Amino acid sequence: MHSFLHRFVTPLTALLVLIALAIPRFSAAAPTFTGDAVADFATGNAIQVDDPVGDVGMPAPDFPAGTASGWDIRSVYLEYDPATDVLYVGIDCVVICGDADGDGDPNNTGPILGKPISDGGLGGQDIADWGRGESFGFLIDTNNDYEGVNGDFEVVIGVRNNATIADFGIFTYSGRIGGQLRNTGWGDPLPNTIDLFAPTSADMPDIEFTIADFSTLPGFKGDVLSYKIHVGMGSVVDDGIGEDFAPSLTSPIEITPTPTATPIPTDTATPIPTNTPTDTPVPPTNTPVPPTNTP
Repeated sequence: MHSFLHRFVTPLTALLVLIALAIPRFSAAAPTFTGDAVADFATGNAIQVDDPVGDVGMPAPDFPAGTASGWDIRSVYLEYDPATDVLYVGIDCVVICGDADGDGDPNNTGPILGKPISDGGLGGQDIADWGRGESFGFLIDTNNDYEGVNGDFEVVIGVRNNATIADFGIFTYSGRIGGQLRNTGWGDPLPNTIDLFAPTSADMPDIEFTIADFSTLPGFKGDVLSYKIHVGMGSVVDDGIGEDFAPSLTSPIEITPTPTATPIPTDTATPIPTNTPTDTPVPPTNTPVPPTNTP
């Protein structure tokens, strides 16, 4: 899957996102979370990553054509406030984030997904509160060394697939890309405070959270925070519904600070005048006239 990146333009998914980011040091008004990421990041200096919608497979013919899963994310927003050293993150899903079967309730298994296999159904589950089997992992490569199959990510934020939304947190990470959905690589908790705005619901459909003391995450160096992210969201108990990964694992997206053009100074040098030679008049030379001899 391919994603499109903006430095705040407009509105990623049950998603893996790989992005290289460099955050310039400027202050902006911090977003106020309401559970609607599109509206909350509509002003300021957010970085926005768009992902194609409809790229999460839904079992057919069980689900009607056009049914969307809550793993299908439309956009990811990132906004860093250097004054407070806080990173604001918002994920806008096509439907309610975490509502695997898209029935409007992320905490309940709808009749299509839940129809027993014995009756010809899928026999899947949409677990409440991102419970056992469901997972969300937001990876950060703080030392920016990930290139293809080389390099590692150092941090993961989210819910592992044997936990619930109550365990949403930030941890060291030693796994590979995609491992956060398989519950591999999650390490020790980090001291940075993670504030999840609210569990997703019909009224607050998007995932929004903050990472405090962002520049202190292990691996960061220098004044400009340059890093890559990789996000995954999905479930192993929703029988047949896909996960979402964005962008392509081989196509990271780079974001760099908008360069400030250095003005080329106007040439104000005082021109050197051309010396025009001045003719100095030469006084006439009197030629003596010899006297005339008188006989």
